[in-house]
Amino acid sequence: MDQEFVYIGPRKIAVWPENQPIKPIVTPIMTTRFGDADQYHDGLISKILKVEQELRISSPPATRCLGGQKIHKAIHEKWNCPELDLVKARAIALFKRTLNAKQAHIDGFWINIYRQWESVGPHCHRRAMASMVYCVDNGDEDPDCPLSGRFSFIDPRIEACCQLEPGHMTHPLMPELTAGTMLIWPGNLLHAVSAYAGTKPRITIAWNINDRELPGSLGDAFKSA
Repeated sequence: MDQEFVYIGPRKIAVWPENQPIKPIVTPIMTTRFGDADQYHDGLISKILKVEQELRISSPPATRCLGGQKIHKAIHEKWNCPELDLVKARAIALFKRTLNAKQAHIDGFWINIYRQWESVGPHCHRRAMASMVYCVDNGDEDPDCPLSGRFSFIDPRIEACCQLEPGHMTHPLMPELTAGTMLIWPGNLLHAVSAYAGTKPRITIAWNINDRELPGSLGDAFKSA
């Protein structure tokens, strides 16, 4: 694949850094972590929180069990935000590399901002050949609450979730999701985010991606990651 770049101010940043590793967590869940995230996260966080504040003023905040405040495509696609453009390009690149796909069509693309005690219950994503999440800021660590804001898979089709008996989910699979980490998995796998105990915003970006454009629209309701 030809190398692509995004300019953030005077900096020219490669969409896919040289020798960027893609690692399996368990089949078919893959992960990669971008070591240059500190070069663009400050600008990205600043933009996201500015828009989030405007949304919370203009409309009631999301309920605590629906994944916090969402910034959907209708809003963020109008931004002039090269930092978000870079992350989006990296999501498309990871999709193509992981699935050996020539094309990538984004069916859903949204930003999540979790505030204290916000969470999202078990769900999966329809119309998604692959679902993805990117960690912008994992928020506060809480040694007294190790499950705070943890992203987890809770699906009986994942062997690692069924350590006592096949087909019976007993153990959540909780991948490491630090700043700069991107995960990709089949959209039909059940996943959730536990209640976030911190006060610093926990910020992630999520996508549903397919190798072809689908007719119609899923809509924005209940999209979370």
